[in-house]
Parts: sequence; C-alpha cells; structure tokens
Amino acid sequence: MTGFFKGLTAPLLGLTGINAIVFGVHGNAVKYMQPGLKTEILAGTMAGAAQILVITPVELAKTKLQIQGRGQKLQKKNKIYSGTFDCLRKVYKTEGIVGCYRGFLATVLRDVPGLGVYFGVYFSLCHALIQKGQTLKDINAIQLILAGGLTGIVSWAYSYPADVIKSKIQAEGLAPVGKYRSYTDCIRTSIKSDGYNVFFRGISVCLVRAFPVNAATFAGVELALLLLEDSKSF
Repeated sequence: MTGFFKGLTAPLLGLTGINAIVFGVHGNAVKYMQPGLKTEILAGTMAGAAQILVITPVELAKTKLQIQGRGQKLQKKNKIYSGTFDCLRKVYKTEGIVGCYRGFLATVLRDVPGLGVYFGVYFSLCHALIQKGQTLKDINAIQLILAGGLTGIVSWAYSYPADVIKSKIQAEGLAPVGKYRSYTDCIRTSIKSDGYNVFFRGISVCLVRAFPVNAATFAGVELALLLLEDSKSF
C-alpha cells in the first residue's frame, strides 16, 4: 500500500509555500492593474514565473522518489533515497545545483502560460456562472466549487504535454549523466517510441484528480480571504 504514497513528502512540504507564492503574487498583481480577463491572465503568468524556483526541485524529488525501486518491492536495502531532503542532497552532491533544477525549462513552459490559463479560465467561469447584475462577491459555494474544479480540468489539459516532458527529463535525466541529449531529443525519442499519444498518457487520471483538488484550492483561498476580511472589522 505504501507504493501509492511514494514521493508524498515532497509535495506536502512544498505545496503550501508554492500556493502561497502563486495566489499571493497573483492577488497583489491584480491590485495594480485594470480589472479584467487580460489582467487575470497576465497576473497568472507572473505567479507562474514566481514559483518556478521552488516547484522545480520539489517535483524533481517527488519524481525520483516515485520511480525508485520501480518493478520491485521497495525495501531499505534497495532504496537510493531515504526522503525528500536526502534525495536533493545526493543530487546536489553528484550534479550540483544544475541537477536540482533538471526539468527547469519544461516547468517554465508548463507553468508560466499554464497559470495564465488557470486564472483566466477561473475568472471567465465565475462571470459565466453569476447572474446579470451580480458581482463575484455574490457567487455561492456550489458555483465556486464548480468553477474551481472545471478550471483545474481545463488548465491541466492545456499543460499536460509539457508536464510529460518535464517528468521524463526529471526521471531519466539529460546528458552527460542522463538518457536524453536535449529537450528536443527527449521529444523526438518519445514520439518515435510511443507516438504522439505519449503526450497524453495518463491524462484521464490527472483530470479526475484535477476537479476536486482545484475546487478545494479555490474554495480554501476564497474562504481564507473572506475570513481575513471579516477579521479587519474587529
């Protein structure tokens, strides 16, 4: 059963900080721009760029921990890494800081435009769900959950091919210590061996996960902001 939770520590440790950066940068950027869809997209891309330095090593550790012991029962004797920090420490020792940021370019290509789409879609869906004459403050809990869940599905469908390349690069590595000579070699080799479907392999599981995760994320953020606003009155 522990196989289903391999690599869990890395996202648990990193996602709190990552979401704080994403929603913090987005929320503050929006304050200084004219409200609207273009602003939401631009603020989203800024948020995506801001969290790259944190999310890349976190996802590298998660990927390496998930694939260690692949094809066999994971025991202490065949563990390369004992945990997230041990993984990053050993990667840094053998490959330096560059190794800790393996997959950086693919992460940029996934998250910078991806988070622009993320916040743009959420903004559009919220406006589509409220009635004429209402503002976003009038959106109810069901509408909020629906908008957040659908946003997750759309944004992941858009970002998934880049995520596949990122995962392959982080799992197999780049020359001289890895399998692929370059990003283009990774793409070309993947297409040659598995066809273009390789860029969408496993997407159904990702999209099923995306709805509840992002519904909960947006609901949590909106609730936290509401509570913080209420606290100012005391």
